[in-house]
Amino acid sequence: MTTRLGLVLLGFLFTPIWSLQAPTCLSPTSYGGPSNKAACCPGTGRQEESVDGVIYEYVCNHYAIATNVVYYEVLNAYQCAKKCSEEAGLCHAASWKPKASSHQGGICFLAMGGFVEKPDRNGEWLLLIRTDRTAPVAGDQSTPHPLPDCQDEVDEAWAECQTVADEDCEMMTTSMQQQLDEKDADLVNCGRGMNPSIYISRSRKPYRAWCRRGKFHTIGFP
Repeated sequence: MTTRLGLVLLGFLFTPIWSLQAPTCLSPTSYGGPSNKAACCPGTGRQEESVDGVIYEYVCNHYAIATNVVYYEVLNAYQCAKKCSEEAGLCHAASWKPKASSHQGGICFLAMGGFVEKPDRNGEWLLLIRTDRTAPVAGDQSTPHPLPDCQDEVDEAWAECQTVADEDCEMMTTSMQQQLDEKDADLVNCGRGMNPSIYISRSRKPYRAWCRRGKFHTIGFP
């Protein structure tokens, strides 16, 4: 007897937490009806839940007015929001109302396009507003694929870049040195090119002139 009682107590203590939690507004396992509406409206104010990764903002005792609506009979508020998600890009809000004649199910109106939010004086409707925000899907254990290791390719590209840079630097250095040598030669030859001798005529006598340290020197000859 003591053993059985201990097993019962252990079973109670180790009951999964999710089984002890009260059903939420947009729970897919809800049977709908007034009980579903009560789960959505524990108090005043706006609340949020996700349906298949799409976050819905819901508010009790409100509904949506739109020029273009689509009507469905659904089991619960979750299915009403899911219908809106299936019309991605068209449905912006949904109005859900539990059936008054049954403890299960309800009706769902989808506001296709823009809508106007209105208060419900009778307190029968639940407004579900589809947002652009997303949330992780429950039970989805998928993990993103790891990024490939590209370090070898990066090192190879860097080495090639360094080689090209060194070659360009060497070519530029050689070109600049050649220009510098040409300027030095022009300076030595006083800008006269590669021929250090020039001939000029003074008083009808030929003279030979050359440049040394930037100055002209002349010598007459017959």
